[in-house]
Amino acid sequence: MSTHYRLVPPFLYVPEEQDFSKAWEFFCCKLLNLSNTTTEIYVRNPPEQGVDLYYPSQRIAYQCKSVESGKSGDFNVTKAVESIEAAKRIQAELGWKKYVLCVNVAISGAAEATLKKALPDIEILPYSHWIGLCEANPIEVERNFRRLVEVPRAKVLDAINNRFLDHYSDQLKEKVVDTSFDVFLYSNRHDTAYRVPVSEDFSCRVHVPAHSDHPFRFNPITDFGLIRSPISELSDQK
Repeated sequence: MSTHYRLVPPFLYVPEEQDFSKAWEFFCCKLLNLSNTTTEIYVRNPPEQGVDLYYPSQRIAYQCKSVESGKSGDFNVTKAVESIEAAKRIQAELGWKKYVLCVNVAISGAAEATLKKALPDIEILPYSHWIGLCEANPIEVERNFRRLVEVPRAKVLDAINNRFLDHYSDQLKEKVVDTSFDVFLYSNRHDTAYRVPVSEDFSCRVHVPAHSDHPFRFNPITDFGLIRSPISELSDQK
């Protein structure tokens, strides 16, 4: 069992916030206060007008943009530019001198160029910056990361062996050994994420009512995009 600094749900969370975009704001605020040895940085109330966090004495405005998938390509540069333009409109009123973008992915060069065209002096704090702050403050961020339980391949193979007839279990075990990849499963009941090696030929079955048309009733693993997505969230409902 271990804690990994994955800056996406369900791994990263703020217990007091259900919406991940708000959780990201509060998480950034916490780490920025820690790294600046201050308690002055605060989360602004709506309407934020392009400034989510503010550091009054240093006149630094922060905009927090989160990408729930964790994919750099999903970063919405258009929304970020809209936030920059909104922040410019309140610059005189708020008095900010420096503008910082806090994002949980590594943005592309093209996206950075677009941002700098909108605001040449913008500072960007990407994924690597926040990972560094987490590593520097492990005790302080411990409550913000859910447990990750690694399920060994040997345990998966044993489970197959115990559940199926010998001739069929051998076929399944070969698939895990030869063509396996890891998926992440999240359990609401245990508030824990599990990393499990599976084969792309496996199917995923979740207990749901017989009358339900829920897509998890019985479908191949690949139907849920587990190969394409870095995280797949399946919540047990028992």
